[in-house]
Amino acid sequence: MKTHSPTILAALAATLALPLLPAPAAAQAFAQENGRPPGLRSAELLPVATLPDGRRMTALVVEMEEGWKTYWRSPGDSGMPPGFDWTGSTNVRAAEPLWPAPEVILSGSDRTLGYHDALVLPVRVDAAGEGPVALDLKLAIGLCKNVCVPARLHLVADEAGGGAVGAAGAAPDPRIAQALARVPVAGPLPGRATPACTVTDIPDGVRVAATLPGHAGSPSVAMEVMQDGVWVSQPELVQAADGLTATADFVPPEAKPFTLDLSKLRMTVIGRDAAAAADGTGGEAGVGAGAGAGPGAVEYQGCAAS
Repeated sequence: MKTHSPTILAALAATLALPLLPAPAAAQAFAQENGRPPGLRSAELLPVATLPDGRRMTALVVEMEEGWKTYWRSPGDSGMPPGFDWTGSTNVRAAEPLWPAPEVILSGSDRTLGYHDALVLPVRVDAAGEGPVALDLKLAIGLCKNVCVPARLHLVADEAGGGAVGAAGAAPDPRIAQALARVPVAGPLPGRATPACTVTDIPDGVRVAATLPGHAGSPSVAMEVMQDGVWVSQPELVQAADGLTATADFVPPEAKPFTLDLSKLRMTVIGRDAAAAADGTGGEAGVGAGAGAGPGAVEYQGCAAS
């Protein structure tokens, strides 16, 4: 397995947690020290709209310069996951990002998960009470090409039509539905078994080997645990005819073996549609936005002990 670097991860988290800059009242404007961050064309929150199923939805839309990328919620050993602060919002109980399947990105020997050129990230909004909602987002996000720049943005959005059901102009932006269609489906898929996991102690944590039936040939797996402070290595994959095994190390802040609750383990299998591409020069490469959609990306919550 790769050398662990929880200290580096903690320093990165501290960098992304730097105080966010105040923004003017103008909606959809973004604030950044010394002007627009390198690599960023535009950033906005779409107006909050009510979908036919009753859910309130918005989306974070980030447009980048050609060749630039940003990262998924769990990007791998070297990526910069975004941070969200919604505390300035009005009448909002919760705002939950619904992540589209990421691309597999190669940079030399490094392998990360993220998005090239553009990100449309749907966000489900739960109101705290009656009436319209107003969103106020302080966003910490990494923008990367040859170097990575931590950007601090301030975005706001109101509810389309003032929150009135059936109000003119309240139809959801079509980009929301397009991005929702690329969110990984919940596993296991029909006819496939539930993943099984073996946990063994290592000097600074535990090692988890997850057997994933029916995913032979999948190029990448992300493993996460819903427990604060636990660093997870990039999984190593062993392919088999009927599936694959993904093995990763889980290192807590105390850097010693601990009891891992397998019900809090989340695994996302990135299918062939999100296969990594190499540009032949050892530089950065990836597949087009939206790769890995539908059954090409499957998310498992929890794992059976084996």
